[in-house]
Amino acid sequence: MSTLLVIFWTLGMIFIPGAQSQTSTPSKQVSAGASPQDSAVNLPPASKVEIDNQQVRVIRRYHQPHEKVPLHSHAGGVVVYLTEVRETSTNPDGTSHQVTHHAGDVIWSPAHTHSLENLADTPIEVIEIELKSAPSSGVTSSSHKLPADTWNAALAR
Repeated sequence: MSTLLVIFWTLGMIFIPGAQSQTSTPSKQVSAGASPQDSAVNLPPASKVEIDNQQVRVIRRYHQPHEKVPLHSHAGGVVVYLTEVRETSTNPDGTSHQVTHHAGDVIWSPAHTHSLENLADTPIEVIEIELKSAPSSGVTSSSHKLPADTWNAALAR
């Protein structure tokens, strides 16, 4: 339950103007590389770090229609698809498979390395959420619980 709250809090920080906490680093455009936890390198060209602090790293990724992205790595985390996705993902050993998702899909994606090609005539935009550690403020998981009516109201929006 506390992991879900971190994810919903993170999404609120991205989509609600002015909601980013001061503990977050400013958004950064970064260039291609290989280490999923290094915010200064190893991201495909059209990646933007939205939030990067001790608890979470949130990356917005954008791929042009028919763009080919070279081999890169992802840490395990949650992926929120903002657009329709139809791509080919190729593993380091050369095996590949087609991936499709719909706008609004939310999945858990284990750590992996791949290259990809956007097969669509439209761009791809996703948000990746990598959890680094539990909050260090001494907050226990029970303090993250919301009353059922508050939780249901938040989900109904």
